Amino acid sequence: DHCMELYPPAVGLERPRRGVDMALTRRLGGIYMTFTEAIVARYTQLCEEKGITLKELSRRSGVSMSSLRKYQKNPKTSMRIQTIKKICDVFELSISAFLNTPDIRNLKFR
Repeated sequence: DHCMELYPPAVGLERPRRGVDMALTRRLGGIYMTFTEAIVARYTQLCEEKGITLKELSRRSGVSMSSLRKYQKNPKTSMRIQTIKKICDVFELSISAFLNTPDIRNLKFR
């Protein structure tokens, strides 16, 4: 099972609620994306391109399956920069290159 199967692209969310940590959101034609969702979408895209399963990403990065699933299921969960770095290393990308996507570049602070 590939990462895409576990986290479909462009999942629509309701408008962020007040008080919920949604400081980093982006409006995508009525869809709001948190920073964590943008990161998950990016590693999901890379997994699909490289034919890597979520289990394989976990093994190669040292990030537990439970953590990867937590990020997918709970967009309010903060992801540590060390975790992002471990995922970047699997794809042989710098953090800068990993984050250089339209979705991530266009995130706005609320």
